[in-house]
Parts: sequence; structure tokens; C-alpha cells
Amino acid sequence: MREALGMADKRVVGTKQILRELQKQTLQTVFVAMDADDYIFRRVMSAAEDNHIPVVRINTMKELGLLCKINVGTAAAGLFKPDHEAIG
Repeated sequence: MREALGMADKRVVGTKQILRELQKQTLQTVFVAMDADDYIFRRVMSAAEDNHIPVVRINTMKELGLLCKINVGTAAAGLFKPDHEAIG
């Protein structure tokens, strides 16, 4: 599952995008960095829980950024549901 984070068409990166996609219910899994700002961490965790989406905790923002194959750290990332393209 972590390997899929490196595929740009299968994931979304960034807190705002994660919160938006959680509202649209297009994510199958959310990844959140344990060293993210506490407010951001709690918002992502709460939104994922409200939408019954499993959360994988990653130690650092840097590690999550590397998993996503981006050159910066990120507080949150998510994997789209397999049928995401079909719903637009």
C-alpha cells in the first residue's frame, strides 16, 4: 500500500486536499505524519474517522514526503479508491 503513494495518479498529497477528498469520500486510506502540527494531525484524524477511512501513521513528514516521491515533507497523504477515475 505504501508503494502506491509514489504513483501520482493514485494519491493526493497535502492537508487541504486530503480534507477535501475525505468530504467527497474518494479516499480508501489516509496517511498522516506523527510529527505534523497537532492541529493538522487532529483535523485529519477526525475527518478520516468521521468518514470511516483507515489511517496509517508515518513517523515523520519527511518520510511521508519520500514515500510520495516529492522533495518536501508533507503532513498528510491519501490513496484514492480504485474506482476514483470512474466517478470523476
